[in-house]
Amino acid sequence: MWSLQLRMWLLLTILFGLIYAVIVVIGRSFLHVGDFSFYLIISIVMMIIQYMIGPKIVEWTMHVKYIKREENPRLFQIVESLAMRAGIPMPG
Repeated sequence: MWSLQLRMWLLLTILFGLIYAVIVVIGRSFLHVGDFSFYLIISIVMMIIQYMIGPKIVEWTMHVKYIKREENPRLFQIVESLAMRAGIPMPG
């Protein structure tokens, strides 16, 4: 099975390719711009913006609520126990 890191890089590459293709189609159809570096720069800027706001979009759509240990100590104890048994770090 592929490692998580390899799958993430593959997904990122595919997304970059799709975004680049869409920008090229729009640029050639409407703007009549055919320079490779122009499209590359726009694609990279869009990917950086997407990378930076992606976690916030997930938080908004999933209605994430961060809590403190003092607010719900039992929940933190359960999560710590599960993380310890799974051998993974405590979620932050």
